[in-house]
Amino acid sequence: MNQVEVLLMFTAATRMCNWRLHFAKMEELLPYFHAHDQYNYGRWGPLYVADMLELQSIDPETWHFLDEGNFSITKHSVPFTAIDPDHAIEQEHKNMKVKGGFIGITGKEQALDKYFIIAPTLC
Repeated sequence: MNQVEVLLMFTAATRMCNWRLHFAKMEELLPYFHAHDQYNYGRWGPLYVADMLELQSIDPETWHFLDEGNFSITKHSVPFTAIDPDHAIEQEHKNMKVKGGFIGITGKEQALDKYFIIAPTLC
């Protein structure tokens, strides 16, 4: 149950744009990555934590920027709906792949240029 609680709190931290909670729960998740054979997370997770701990002392301005909630993407003012940047990028890719989007035009430079000129703005 502790693992589930940590996962839920990690997700909540992202949705609330709470950097300190996100970071604390990431540290708590590290042992579970190896337990579930998530080798990439197990290998790179501790490096992420170490880099962020170092960032706090070597670049306090960036740390403060993240601490203000700028590590999550909020698309509107509804609370508890922020998402991580990877998730937001995937959503934008999906929007671009709809009819008339990227599919079938990326091999033609002229078609790709035309698409970016006429593409709807994503705000």
